[in-house]
Amino acid sequence: MNFNITPESIESITQIKSDLINCKEEYLFSSVKFVRPFVVVYLDQLFRDEKLAKNIQFLPKDRKIHKYLHQIGCEFLYGNCPKYSAYNEDMMIKLKYFNGSEEEIEKQTLLWIKQDIYSILPLHKNEQKKKIVSNLWEIIQNSITHSESSKGISICGQFYPSKKYFELAFYDFGIGIPNKIKNSKLGLKKSEYIKWSMGKGHSTQNKANAGMGLFFLRNFIKMNSGYFQVISNHEFFGHIYSSDEETKILRSYFDGTLINLRINY
Repeated sequence: MNFNITPESIESITQIKSDLINCKEEYLFSSVKFVRPFVVVYLDQLFRDEKLAKNIQFLPKDRKIHKYLHQIGCEFLYGNCPKYSAYNEDMMIKLKYFNGSEEEIEKQTLLWIKQDIYSILPLHKNEQKKKIVSNLWEIIQNSITHSESSKGISICGQFYPSKKYFELAFYDFGIGIPNKIKNSKLGLKKSEYIKWSMGKGHSTQNKANAGMGLFFLRNFIKMNSGYFQVISNHEFFGHIYSSDEETKILRSYFDGTLINLRINY
């Protein structure tokens, strides 16, 4: 099964941030060999952080990786894309970056869902499409409401036709779910923050329908027999190697919140 977003891989990807901070060149040369959507959105948000980036660009050692990142829409690549056979862009849900006021992000998101998502979902039933779309909107709205990020949200995905599923990754460079909940002083244990946030009606905000976005997402994924991972600060919650949800504590700190979905169709 092509499924390797694990606590170990998340801990290794955070090394890129350390390398970027210590980089003295105009580009960060990297031997990274995995470019699943969750890596693409991580790189996009990381290089948008001006204090870290210092106008440095990303240069992958592997030409295939360079080609893929160029095609999917990465803005922070060093040099021209090397001559290499193009990937099938019909299989890509290209990288998108949304930022601005809540109203502006809402407009950008609805346009993206209409143009890039709804029309290409390989489903015959409109009810299924609408359910997927509503859950994607809930994730983005949740990020806008809770992240406290000035750097917006990055999104991208990939279809895997032979396996009959697609992946979507969402990442914001904000405060993170555990930090947000800790600030609300709910008295939870270190490993319980993300799981708590996915419970029905669990929210740090006293608003109508607050705390329903991640709850609906979790239940939709269960019904779909899909997988999800939510990574934030020192916590990893979701599916790793089986259909059972697991909580892991990361050794490396992970900025913001990353949500990765595998949806079957």
